[in-house]
Amino acid sequence: LIILSMNSLQPGDVPCFMLLNGIQVPRVIGKSGAIIKELRQESGATVNILDKQLPEALVRMQQHVALVKGPIDAMRAAVTGLVRNARGPQALRALEQAEHGDLDSEVAFLLPEKCEA
Repeated sequence: LIILSMNSLQPGDVPCFMLLNGIQVPRVIGKSGAIIKELRQESGATVNILDKQLPEALVRMQQHVALVKGPIDAMRAAVTGLVRNARGPQALRALEQAEHGDLDSEVAFLLPEKCEA
C-alpha cells in the first residue's frame, strides 16, 4: 500500500501513480538526475520516484512507482514526458492513438477519486 497524505496536496493538485520496471527508472531519472529535473521544470509538476515506501511484492519484482502531482496541465505534460522517457517514442505515439480510440495500447494509472483536501 502506498500512502499519500492529502495534506501534501495543494488545492487543484491531481496525484497520479505510474508503475515503472527497473530498467525504466534510469531512463526517467537520467545521469545525475538531469532528465527528471528537466521534466519537472518543463511541466511544472512534482515528479518523484518512490522506492522506499513500496510493498515488498513490488520490490521483489524490481518495480518502482513514479508519483506525479500538480495542476491538470502540468500533469498532462509530466505524464507525457514520463511515458516518452520510460517507454520510448513508440509508446508515446501508441498512447496518443489510444486517446483517439485505438485501444491496441494501454498505459494504466491510478488516480484517487477525490483529490482536494
